[in-house]
Amino acid sequence: MAIFTSLLFERSILLCSICCLLVILDVASTSGFPRDQVPKSKTVQVSDVRKIHAGPISISRLIDGTLYVGSKDSLYAYNTNSNFHLQHNISWPPNEDDKRFCKLIKEEEECQNFITVIEQNNNRLLVCGTNANAPSCKYFNDSSLTHNDTINGLYKAPFAAGQRNQAIFAGGDLYAGTVLDSMGSKSAVVRSADTNAVMLQTDLVTEDSDSKWLNEPDFISSYHLGEEVFFFLRETAVEYNSVGKSRFSRVARVCTKDKGGSDHLLDNIWTTFLKARIVCSIPGDFPFYFNEIQDTFELNGKFYGVFTTPNNSIPGSAVCTYDLSSITEVFDEGKFKEQQTAQHAWLPVPDSEVPSPRPGSCQNDSTSLSYNVLLFAKSHTLMHDNVEPSDNDGLPLFTMTREDYRFTQILVVKNVERTVYDVLFIGTDNGKVLKVVIMTINGKLQSNLIDEITVTDPEKPEPVVSMEFIGNQTDKFILVGTPSGIVLINVQRCGELKECGCVQDPYCGWDGNSKTCKIYKPNIVVKQNITARENCPVEEITCECPEPPTAHIPTDTSGQRDHTTDIDNAIQPIVVPGRTEKVVDPSSDCTALTVIAIIGWILLAILGSILIIYFCCKRARQSKGLCSKRGQMDVSKHQEQGRVVRVLLPLNS
Repeated sequence: MAIFTSLLFERSILLCSICCLLVILDVASTSGFPRDQVPKSKTVQVSDVRKIHAGPISISRLIDGTLYVGSKDSLYAYNTNSNFHLQHNISWPPNEDDKRFCKLIKEEEECQNFITVIEQNNNRLLVCGTNANAPSCKYFNDSSLTHNDTINGLYKAPFAAGQRNQAIFAGGDLYAGTVLDSMGSKSAVVRSADTNAVMLQTDLVTEDSDSKWLNEPDFISSYHLGEEVFFFLRETAVEYNSVGKSRFSRVARVCTKDKGGSDHLLDNIWTTFLKARIVCSIPGDFPFYFNEIQDTFELNGKFYGVFTTPNNSIPGSAVCTYDLSSITEVFDEGKFKEQQTAQHAWLPVPDSEVPSPRPGSCQNDSTSLSYNVLLFAKSHTLMHDNVEPSDNDGLPLFTMTREDYRFTQILVVKNVERTVYDVLFIGTDNGKVLKVVIMTINGKLQSNLIDEITVTDPEKPEPVVSMEFIGNQTDKFILVGTPSGIVLINVQRCGELKECGCVQDPYCGWDGNSKTCKIYKPNIVVKQNITARENCPVEEITCECPEPPTAHIPTDTSGQRDHTTDIDNAIQPIVVPGRTEKVVDPSSDCTALTVIAIIGWILLAILGSILIIYFCCKRARQSKGLCSKRGQMDVSKHQEQGRVVRVLLPLNS
């Protein structure tokens, strides 16, 4: 029994040692990961939320003072210059023949007309819908939305509302990233030319049968900059298939001068299509990647991207920034990536094997390119070099690893009241909008989470699917879209902040005389300390949410509220009576990392004590001390019992 106890004791020590080692390694490996911030203010009931549109939405666009909202079988237009008066409510149900055929293979709800494209081309407005799985478009000729031409929506719009699609006009032509069939198995980047003879006739596409061009993509955003059009997307990575299926974020580029290849190769197919992986990660020997891009925002040649981890992995979200110059450098000077056969690895192409002129570059006449250049362009669409973040030494500007939400949208507003700061408004998949200030401290960019605003019913949260900024020098608002409507929130939410958070918000300042937080103006004396990034004390904030006054819309020139607006345009604050939110002091916030560290040190202390006792007993046993004598006594007893047995056995025989 003593031998068994001794072995059990030694095995327990070994197991404890291994556990402690694992904990210590885990703490060390995660010590460089940014810690989640706690907001200075956390408001669940928003007293200044105004409902602009109520009802399901599939897309919204703010164009020249008009808010267009696409829904199921309907298009709405709200005039921001007259306090969001509903100007147009156009009914657009699907074609009956298309609907009848759709119902043979799909459910009734899917066989509707969901608006998915709203884009302006000079004075014309293109609106496209799914039309019961047979995409169709209306090309409106004027702002009255009364005269339009109906055109085929294929290559311009998706077949179903859930399929990610992007479209943008450049030089009068429509550039779209969309699916090509109802199952979504084929996708393409397409250009449809707008000529006098034929409206939006498709003339260039990507190869739809080659997964090296596009592989199950979700198109996120598109931009027209100079002579190029950029698409941000996420897709299944073909270069990673040998070690498992993974989704990567990409940025793709085409040239507006592209005319396609020759009759022999790449006829009516892009010659300038290139794509590169865009990376957002926590660097290190084993980087932690946020692989799936969700949204982007472009400001003065800088792209702000929202990235998340996959749904079936450790939850995480991040914001990274990229300069246009670094993106074009990868396309213009970076190495190409190739796979010679399916059995070979993906490797960079030596510069000596790249033909001239460089494939992917803008040419005045792409149809005159040599066969070698076109052949290279056809088989080398992926760049070897990645697009890395341009700011903050390659680190994300802001991260969050909470389990209850991920980022979905981003909007960037330049604050110019005093010192220029980037203020990020980040939408989440559970109906929140985070207000984050980006500042430079000691030459490095740092973020500060000021406010967490809930814009949907906390009991029935919905994702934020769109955000638009509207305002002027004095009044600033954000249009926040969710699947069930659009609300208007104030950027300058100083009334919700206590002193600690107030002084850190660039829009606000603390008035010591009245003990209130006020909107910062150059002519008033208030306390501000934006770069402090202080940890605010624990506060209990209960919002009674009184009926808010009529919001002043910055583009309203009439000065009077329009009473003809329908009920969808009424003020509808979100109220959950009696709900209280607690703002936690970041210094007392016990994160998972802190818990792991504490447990690790406790186990380490226990291990140390056990080892001391073990070696003490072992030393005592060797020197015939107390532990040794006790062991000898036990053995002697067994030995005496053994001799008795041996003596008795012959007698019994």
